Amino acid sequence: MTAFLPRTAIFAVAILLNVCLAGGQGDPPATNAVGMAPAPKAEAQARIECITIDEINSIQVLEPYADDEPFQALSEDNLRQVRRQLDEAVERLTARLDQDGPNGKAWKAYLKWDAFLDQLRTKGPLDPEKLDAVYSRLDASYPGLELVWFVDVRQALKHYLNIARGIDNPEIAAAYDKLMKTLPKRLKSYANNPTPREAAVIGQIVGWLEDFGQGKQMIGQIRERLRHPNLMIRMSSPLVSAGFEDKVDDTSPVHDVILGTTVHGTGHTIGTVTATLSDDPQDAAIELLFRGQTESSTIGRNGPVRIHSQGLTDLEARKQVVFDAEGIRTMPSVADASTSTDIQSIQAVRGGRFVERIAWRRACRDKGRAEAIASCHAEAKLNRRINEEADAKVAKANEDFRTKVRAPLFARRVWPEMLQFKTSKDALHVVVLQAGSAQLAALAAPPELTGESDLAVRVHESMINNGAETLLAGRTLSEDEFLKTVKDILGEVPERLQAQKDAEPWAISFASVEPFTVTFAENGFVVAIRANAWFRGDSEYPPMNVTAAYKIERDKHGLVAVRQGDLAVFPPNFKQGKDKLSAREQTIRRLLTDRLDRVLEAKLKPRGVLELRGQWKKAGSLQLDTWQTAKGWMILTWQRAAK
Repeated sequence: MTAFLPRTAIFAVAILLNVCLAGGQGDPPATNAVGMAPAPKAEAQARIECITIDEINSIQVLEPYADDEPFQALSEDNLRQVRRQLDEAVERLTARLDQDGPNGKAWKAYLKWDAFLDQLRTKGPLDPEKLDAVYSRLDASYPGLELVWFVDVRQALKHYLNIARGIDNPEIAAAYDKLMKTLPKRLKSYANNPTPREAAVIGQIVGWLEDFGQGKQMIGQIRERLRHPNLMIRMSSPLVSAGFEDKVDDTSPVHDVILGTTVHGTGHTIGTVTATLSDDPQDAAIELLFRGQTESSTIGRNGPVRIHSQGLTDLEARKQVVFDAEGIRTMPSVADASTSTDIQSIQAVRGGRFVERIAWRRACRDKGRAEAIASCHAEAKLNRRINEEADAKVAKANEDFRTKVRAPLFARRVWPEMLQFKTSKDALHVVVLQAGSAQLAALAAPPELTGESDLAVRVHESMINNGAETLLAGRTLSEDEFLKTVKDILGEVPERLQAQKDAEPWAISFASVEPFTVTFAENGFVVAIRANAWFRGDSEYPPMNVTAAYKIERDKHGLVAVRQGDLAVFPPNFKQGKDKLSAREQTIRRLLTDRLDRVLEAKLKPRGVLELRGQWKKAGSLQLDTWQTAKGWMILTWQRAAK
């Protein structure tokens, strides 16, 4: 279940970005143990990733900010603070590169890392021009530079350079004043009509304020009001329980020592495991209950006597399983057992009937004590077995979670800012906030669910847009690189994304703002891709944006999204009926239209049936019941199919 959460947005991006990957052959390049791509050999070309002074000067002042938050003059103290952040980020990246062997050395050569470290060791002021050279290499679009260790250094370096150049710089104060005068109007406009475009602009402004250490109160208010959870999942109690419920039918040897008697034999245990959800607002808590009976046939040996017995032990054990953002943990099992025995016969190896009579008297006298001891031993054995089996399964599940889910998402900075599990008696709830420090999320809580469902997913458009921006903004992505990223995050490459044979490879240079967006409107959605350039084989084509609008309908086959008209494939700021396409623009437009029609089809049909896997397979399949969009949210619900 944990793996499903952050992957929802990534999978949506992957499916809809199939146009970037069509064609080409060959396997994605292999990664080493630390997941870094081979170091680039070419010189870097820096990209603009935040709002510039010139862009600020072009902003039209709309209305003053009522509660003015004055500009905080930048000082050497500010510079020392961001320098510590830079040193910490550099230390983390250095350690990562040192782990990467020869490839790490190649990355250091590309970044001119030794010269950079020498610069950081100087006692006097750092040379901005030398730092700019490192920043331009970190800010290139080469594969691997999107990983968190590089990004942390790039952002810390940008922060340092901005503070250094902002000290005693009147342009920064003037730019701040202008932003603070226009921001309230933009916030009001966004509140009335939230769009991905307005969210991106506000995010840029927030990023600029953060880079220069300004507007902390304003940033705090924006995060409090405009960054609500943007993914919520609900699983019904019967569905959750179905994955844990099981039948037990086990035959195993019995070995024990009770009141000096060594007991050997065979035990046959039959029982059931059931699961119930506990009320827990902090974590997801599930209580497992085992109830069963063990029938045993044993021989006890004590001196010259052999005691043949039949036993019946009633067993009950409870164990709590807890889910949180770190993985799974379990509480110790608590067992209760009650044993009753029936002595079938007592035989003396020597001593004859006299010894047997004495043995019978002692056996009848000690029967109650022996049963009590056997019950305690059964409880201890049951606790030990349940804990050992559970701990082994939990350890493997947590290792898979860390290596296959958390690590690749964290490395690419798309691990959610908040991931919360909680349970009520009737459902397990997952709440996610996916947003970077300069990104917005949902304006408010999602629409309420109506009716009963076994699985309900409510995802806000910002969940997908934020993840896409983090992964794609300003990057030039080849087919192989994209497929590798998809495989790292999803664990596999969906069939629709796999490369086509005998076709030239594709690549796309994504825009630095809004590279990929979805907009969820009333019973429909719009998909948009913005690119600075397209590549097919060795040919480069000019910028072209792609837009597809869909309306959700229900036909005789079920729910379907029907495309409204043809795909819109045009250059940025193109005015239909007024502007004309160049020859190269017409060529790439035809190629993109042909490719996209295979992915953004005239009718998009969701997976109407979800086939559950693993231990949940026995719960049956889930059938899609609801697919709705409104006010930035998409709602999907499934019901368990009748068996």
